[in-house]
Amino acid sequence: MPKALILSSCVGGDRGIAQAFKKRKRRPDVIFGAEADEDENLLSFPGACISWPILYTVLATKGRTREAFKDAVNKMNHITPHRFVYRRWDGQGYRRYPSRD
Repeated sequence: MPKALILSSCVGGDRGIAQAFKKRKRRPDVIFGAEADEDENLLSFPGACISWPILYTVLATKGRTREAFKDAVNKMNHITPHRFVYRRWDGQGYRRYPSRD
């Protein structure tokens, strides 16, 4: 089981994957991807080309810390119209960043 699951598909950050892993004994500590409620919010090719290098550069320079993932999400969401999310297992469930407030 990987420590971090990075999903580059259109809706890889959908909450359904977090719910599915919650029921398993083995799960990744981190799930990272993009969410979409409507087709126009799906991850585009240009969005992916811009966003994924940001994520991997931040993780390569800052490690796989909470702060690094949050920094990457903020940068990726600022530069594209997509909604990237980061989920970290806290022992009872996956906590989402940014929150849905």
